[in-house]
Amino acid sequence: RYSWYENGQQVETRLRAHTRRTRVVAFEQTHAPRLDGSYVNNLDDQNPNTLEQTRRRAIVHVNQFSMQFECALNLLELERRAPAPYDFFVRVREDAGFLSPVAVVKLESALDGQVMSCFCERWRGMNDKGIFARRSVTGRQMETALSAPLLEFYLSAQSVPRNMEKKLNPESFTLLALSRQRVAVKSTSYFCPLPIVIKGSEQSDYCYKIMDMRCWNRILNTASLMLVNETKC
Repeated sequence: RYSWYENGQQVETRLRAHTRRTRVVAFEQTHAPRLDGSYVNNLDDQNPNTLEQTRRRAIVHVNQFSMQFECALNLLELERRAPAPYDFFVRVREDAGFLSPVAVVKLESALDGQVMSCFCERWRGMNDKGIFARRSVTGRQMETALSAPLLEFYLSAQSVPRNMEKKLNPESFTLLALSRQRVAVKSTSYFCPLPIVIKGSEQSDYCYKIMDMRCWNRILNTASLMLVNETKC
């Protein structure tokens, strides 16, 4: 069941039942970050928008990349306080959730340096709703996987490959950023958080936003879900 909380203290209270170390960080999104013109100009144009709409879309992306970067810094600090390095790390967007417990045993075969994400809704890149990876003692894929998109945006976005012109989105850009850092990405059906849209104030007032129905039908029963495109939602 998907739940949300009124403040960070409620989140920490819930998490303490599952882990010994928790940290809730309130990230304040900026409404006017510095944007890279090349990224804005090369966002995919399947749904033509005005320049201002495209810029607002890019701002959402930058805030997402910035939150991941800050998450990496906090994870590294927490790990330094731990008695041993982490074995695995997981990232899930706050607007996504799982219908059932994740089969971690199925994911433990992930190789060092390899990040796993859902094979549905990759949109010419990798599904950005969540990632799962083994924590390498000698490598840096945890911090790289989380920080690469923001660093790529501000340091290298102007060098968009020719085959990605007018085809950028968070999924394709994240895959580009990780590949440039030599972090391999593997698609899987065992780690597939579903995007969620909240439609009211009650705990049950939410729907699942599924775009590629054909793909999702291969791994779950979508007939039992309340979907965004339905009249009731």
